[in-house]
Amino acid sequence: MAWYQILGHEREKKILQKAILEGRIAHAYLLWGPEGVGKDALAIEFAKVVNCEHQIREGDTVNACDSCKNCKQIDALSHNNLQFVHAMPTGKSTAKKDENPLASLSDEQMDEIKEQFAFKAKDKYHPFSIANASQIKIGSIRQANRNLALSGSGRGRRILMVFSADEMTVESANAFLKNLEEPHDNVTIFMITSRQDQILQTIKSRCQQIKCSRLSDEEVIESLQNLYSIDEVNARIAAIFGQGSITLAKNMLDEDMKDLRFGMIDLLRSAMKKNVFRIELLDKIDELTASRNKNKLDKALNILLIWMRDVAISSVSDEPKVINIDQKDVIQKFASHYKGKDLALTILKIEEAIKRIRQNINPQLALVTLFLELRDIFLD
Repeated sequence: MAWYQILGHEREKKILQKAILEGRIAHAYLLWGPEGVGKDALAIEFAKVVNCEHQIREGDTVNACDSCKNCKQIDALSHNNLQFVHAMPTGKSTAKKDENPLASLSDEQMDEIKEQFAFKAKDKYHPFSIANASQIKIGSIRQANRNLALSGSGRGRRILMVFSADEMTVESANAFLKNLEEPHDNVTIFMITSRQDQILQTIKSRCQQIKCSRLSDEEVIESLQNLYSIDEVNARIAAIFGQGSITLAKNMLDEDMKDLRFGMIDLLRSAMKKNVFRIELLDKIDELTASRNKNKLDKALNILLIWMRDVAISSVSDEPKVINIDQKDVIQKFASHYKGKDLALTILKIEEAIKRIRQNINPQLALVTLFLELRDIFLD
């Protein structure tokens, strides 16, 4: 991944490139901002550029060549100059505080960590997460301290990345301060967090802080299409749920959004039938709620909300910019058929149903109430 492949963050990229070009690299950076916006990707690209054997410098930009041995090893997260600290699962009870925390882990736990690094190497936006690991313990910090105290064995700059730095215990954070108070030569530390308020002030004051803002919807859409080959319609819908985070948007795609979309539209059509509709509507609601998956229901209702907003836009515009572009003709026909109906009220009713389900109201009751309300609005 090169700078240009990290969408957004033009200010942040300029700060890091300027530091490299001017030879004024900070000994420690705190990259903070929402989850899934590319903080890890920025730090890894920085590590690649400063260790590249054939840097490409043009004006106020500096890029890695992406072809030398160092570039390839850092892209694979396997270079000796690249070290990591992250939360670890609980190992054997006999482990000592000063012991390398990896030494106490089972083969299964070690395999999981290796798997996470493999995912991260392939996808720099992958959220690094280990089961039953919620704290960066002092053993990890002491091991990092020992590693940094050693003289570098090769050329380039050593980079230490701390994933989810807010997960350091107070004891770990205090032990880590030594690296910030007494910086090592040719070493840069990247502390990365989505919860900057959880970082000790004594640590924050010793880092150059760089805030990484949320991405625009268009940037998220482009990332989903380029990185994960997501089609435009699903990418646009997922981007709305992502709220500026590629990770959150991608999580939305775990469900089959196409089935959810057509399923909710089908439910709406069942509710709109003039004659016998109740049995069919109740059967479809039972099918939707059978899994008792609140997240799925939340997504389904939000998908219906987006679809209904497209209908509202189509009712007042000859050239509507709808999200569900593959359903544009259907949406326009629907808007034309129900012209003059209170579409703003339908949107409000869907939002109320989402709120009810989040408040643990019976899902079947919430959905039956919603679709009967929508029926009254459209058929009144």
